Amino acid sequence: PQPAPPQRRPRSWLASTAPTIVWPRAPHCIATATTSSTSSTSSSPSSSTPTAATMGNYIGTTILDVQEKSAGRMARRQFAMQCRAQERMRRMQTAQAVAIARERVWWFMTALGGVCYGAFAYKKSVGYFPRVAAAPIGLLSLVTAYQLDFAYGSKPERINRIYHAITDERSSSYWFVPVAPPSGETELEAEEKADE
Repeated sequence: PQPAPPQRRPRSWLASTAPTIVWPRAPHCIATATTSSTSSTSSSPSSSTPTAATMGNYIGTTILDVQEKSAGRMARRQFAMQCRAQERMRRMQTAQAVAIARERVWWFMTALGGVCYGAFAYKKSVGYFPRVAAAPIGLLSLVTAYQLDFAYGSKPERINRIYHAITDERSSSYWFVPVAPPSGETELEAEEKADE
């Protein structure tokens, strides 16, 4: 008779018979681990290392300071720009008033010339100057002289000098002074230089 074939053993037999290798731990590793655990347990809460709450408070305070400084700088820039815009508007209004006065002078001079011509023509024909024409001639002469001084004379410069004398903080004693900081444009330029 032929011999029976060898039977295969299950894989569990190999796992049960396989040797188990246990790697020993180095003494210096054990000492290091023991020292680190001991130092971590012995450290007190009052150490110099900042905690998460302390860092959060510091960051929050820094952000608030930066926001307050930015808000103050923005407010100063807006106020300086507002003063600059108001000064520009004042100059534009003055230029517009001078232009209107120059155009108005021709109308007043024409009216004054017409009244004077009529009055002298009446005097030449009748023989005496009409007293009724004295009032319109005097009024038109005064208004025309005022408009002529404002349109072609030095009245705008005199008005500007009087304005600066009134709004001067060092010499003025009015209750509405200062109406606006005179260094608004200088503050804006300083802010722009600081940003650069």
